[in-house]
Amino acid sequence: MKYSNKVAFSIGTGRCGTKFLYELLSHQPQMASHHERLPLEDSFYRYAEWNKLPLDHVGYFKIKAEAIEADLMKADFSFESSAYLSLAVKPLFETFNAKFILLVRAPHSVVTSYHKKGWYQNDLILSDYSKIPSFQPHMKFQHHSFSRIVPHGHDLESWTALTQIGKLAWYYQALNDAVLKQFEEIPNTHYKVVRLEDLNYQKYLELADFLALTVKIPEPIFNKMTTKKVNTLSPSYNFHKWTDQEKKEFFKQTQTINQKLGYAYTAEYIEKLSAQPKQKVADSVFQKIKNKFS
Repeated sequence: MKYSNKVAFSIGTGRCGTKFLYELLSHQPQMASHHERLPLEDSFYRYAEWNKLPLDHVGYFKIKAEAIEADLMKADFSFESSAYLSLAVKPLFETFNAKFILLVRAPHSVVTSYHKKGWYQNDLILSDYSKIPSFQPHMKFQHHSFSRIVPHGHDLESWTALTQIGKLAWYYQALNDAVLKQFEEIPNTHYKVVRLEDLNYQKYLELADFLALTVKIPEPIFNKMTTKKVNTLSPSYNFHKWTDQEKKEFFKQTQTINQKLGYAYTAEYIEKLSAQPKQKVADSVFQKIKNKFS
């Protein structure tokens, strides 16, 4: 096929390391690497797909094709990292024979990072839970407005009663689960699930083989990249500040997806997370690896 072993996407919830992977692969020879290349168009597509709006997206995918064709005019491989593409797995596979890397990160880290950004901090204003919420007073017409998906129907009504932490935990579960369900519709040769906490040099080599890259980034460059601060890895609202209600909602909302992704919140680990930190330490990509689960 025309695009075989030439196109790949990294997807996820956001705040999970997709920007880091884009930066890492920008050092890959003969690769055109992008991060959220078309944020407004991509976030609107995700919004439309999540809400099952009956839209014809052929024009949208023509835009994606033109961008990828431009990449392949100057490079051997086109790569894009974007959480906004997390509901576009099947059409991107069918159009470009694309491969996918689902990057996941420990849910308490994603939730605290989005809490810092203010996701779901404003109450949703609506009168009919059977309908899709419209534009809200606090929104601006930009990609961020389309990215904050919410449940539907009765689930939406109960979701509005959750704390902000509970709503963010729902988002973590809902989007990751939606990606995993899409993976069931494409060949298992075309997707890989990677925990950010496990992304060491050996895991990078596995990803390079998965993408069929013949030239690998040298380990010194990889190590230099992983010492940089990544925007997804410095939450300031720590687990130890959560209320009992917030923790209860967090665990209830993420329990099923945690099992699928291999995150085991043992009593000992929760106690460690709940401890008051002695000093503020900025996360690196691994943290040597403080986020890693035993």
